[in-house]
Amino acid sequence: MKFFPNTEMELQSISVTLQWLAEQAISFGLPEKHLTVTNSRQKVDKVVRDYRKAAEQAEKLGYTSLGVALKALSQIKNRQEDISYLPEVFHTFPLIWVRGKVDSRPGKKEDGFKPMTPNNAKRKYRVIVPLLIEAWQLAERRKESEQIHDTIVKDYLSVSAEQFEDSLYRYIYDMEEVTLEQEFAELLPATQEEIESTYKHMTDPNRIYGVVPKEEFNGEEQN
Repeated sequence: MKFFPNTEMELQSISVTLQWLAEQAISFGLPEKHLTVTNSRQKVDKVVRDYRKAAEQAEKLGYTSLGVALKALSQIKNRQEDISYLPEVFHTFPLIWVRGKVDSRPGKKEDGFKPMTPNNAKRKYRVIVPLLIEAWQLAERRKESEQIHDTIVKDYLSVSAEQFEDSLYRYIYDMEEVTLEQEFAELLPATQEEIESTYKHMTDPNRIYGVVPKEEFNGEEQN
């Protein structure tokens, strides 16, 4: 009589499973010198938890899956790095940055600025480009997009790098859409005193809200 006839088959299956677990753990970054069954399981578990968390976050942001969210992020990143998306005038830093600008005549409000070296202008240009693309894209969503674009071009060719960078931050701040969290923050009371005052105001029995009185509503509900 043969005892445990399936033991050998089950051991082979376990061996294959453990081999797969080890390969996955190594591919996820676990060093081979630390390769144990426990360490492998913990590594794979962590990757699964991180994936679920990322997938939930992608869903909260409105994407159907993590893959779709990553694809959208990749497209945005590529677009932000693609200077060809902008008009040709922005494909290199403006000459006024390296030439500088003298102070305007008395009575004028335009201040001059010192010239930059070409290397400093290049470094500043690389910093400004992502902001420039973001501001340009935000302007495209506005009715007055053409006017905003014209103003950005004019600023680019007439002010210092620092002034232009500051103006981009202002454009982005002014044109960026308000998030749902920000809208709630503006609607809800900001301080504890305001919260208590609002609660007291809402629970005032003498206040009429234009709804069916509580007694009548309860009476209808009971009938």
